[in-house]
Amino acid sequence: FKQKTAYEMLRSLVGSEMCIRDRYWPTIPNKLLFINGIVFSVLAGALTPLFSTFLSKVMSNLGNPNGQSLIQTSAIVILVVAFCDGLFTFIKFYSLERCAMGWCTALRRRALALVIKQDKAFFDEPENSTASLSHCIVKDAEDARTLVGTLIGQLCVLTSMLTVGVVWALVTGWELTLVGFGLVPVLVVIVRAQTSVLNRLEQANKLKRENVSKRFHQVRFFLSLSLSRFLALSRRTG
Repeated sequence: FKQKTAYEMLRSLVGSEMCIRDRYWPTIPNKLLFINGIVFSVLAGALTPLFSTFLSKVMSNLGNPNGQSLIQTSAIVILVVAFCDGLFTFIKFYSLERCAMGWCTALRRRALALVIKQDKAFFDEPENSTASLSHCIVKDAEDARTLVGTLIGQLCVLTSMLTVGVVWALVTGWELTLVGFGLVPVLVVIVRAQTSVLNRLEQANKLKRENVSKRFHQVRFFLSLSLSRFLALSRRTG
């Protein structure tokens, strides 16, 4: 089994839309929940610039004696937007997490079915021991759940928030927006560095988890042998 971290899977998804459709989309059992989560992720991201705009109106008119009606209207809009943002975020997390759990279960069933179909020579390999296969099916499927449950939703929220924010900023004041674009290369470098560091840490974490899992299975094996010997001696002496 070729193992990938969730961040590596996300990078492959971002690089190719065909990869999403051909490799991952057919394996998702509940596609309606997934689409529902994506839609509400986009809506939740689009509400953030709207919230910031009306909040800035309230703050800029606090000292204006003639702006009480504008402050009241903006405050009501802020409350409505905050409520909708909380509701959309809840629906997003519920839909994507439930879809991710179903996807994780389907992957485990598919992996177990493929393992059962292998011949005896497959299990003679050191990397295909019972501990390694169990860890791969249980833990790696749990790591893959992060792809659907968290990463894709946050990517949609970020894309929607940036798109709406940039368009809104260009409409209201394009001069300052163009100045802000000068920070884009710096942000790209920071994100790339963060992704590289997270990939290395994720790989190191996976290796440590595998070592702990192997040690745990070895300890259980020796404990079971000791227990069986103790029971055998108890029967003989009894």
